[in-house]
Amino acid sequence: MPRSPPKALKTSHARLKVQRSIEQMAAAPAARVKLHGREIASLGVGGSTVLDVSRWSGKTTVDAQGHPNEYTITLQAKPGMLYTLEVAPRGEAVTAGMFGLVGMLAEASINKNGGTFQVRVVEAIPAKQ
Repeated sequence: MPRSPPKALKTSHARLKVQRSIEQMAAAPAARVKLHGREIASLGVGGSTVLDVSRWSGKTTVDAQGHPNEYTITLQAKPGMLYTLEVAPRGEAVTAGMFGLVGMLAEASINKNGGTFQVRVVEAIPAKQ
């Protein structure tokens, strides 16, 4: 798990705040958040994490244990910026999950970018120095 970022953001870094929505749909599984395939957080409902990254461009992925698919976005983090990412349940996946593994596999085969959760950038602002 990432440590808390220092109070002052280095000029060569961007700050990422990743937060999970408080929606109760798909509340049971933890949302695993990965940067370039490395897990940075496992978030329960309402959970969040903050970390600083050097100039970075790459994949941010979220998935849940037991689901055969994941949701990925590409983020180009610029130095001096604060990016807030929201992780929220995908209604399509929750509905498919009602049909068990067969439903999850069918939904995963239809949606290349799928899984229990989705992630999106909800804010990109200059970070306070």
